[in-house]
Amino acid sequence: MDAKEFFHAVVVENYREAIADPANLRKLWNAAVSMNTVAEYLALHRAGYPTLDRFKVDEKAKAVRSEYSDLKAINSYVDRLKHVSMKDNR
Repeated sequence: MDAKEFFHAVVVENYREAIADPANLRKLWNAAVSMNTVAEYLALHRAGYPTLDRFKVDEKAKAVRSEYSDLKAINSYVDRLKHVSMKDNR
């Protein structure tokens, strides 16, 4: 699946589901994580989809995020979401 296919098949659909059911944490999580992955897909697309080690993909994705402030912001939000404690405080 290339970057464009990923965006339309996964990101857009996850976003639509999250917007339609804003109280559903699973749908929000899926939308946020898939949006965050766009930078990696775009980095691989730009590189012609070579086999790269994780470090090189991360490096190229970081460059993409530097180019697009929205992707950089999404990365920051998703990172915080990953580290939040969802404990029941009753």
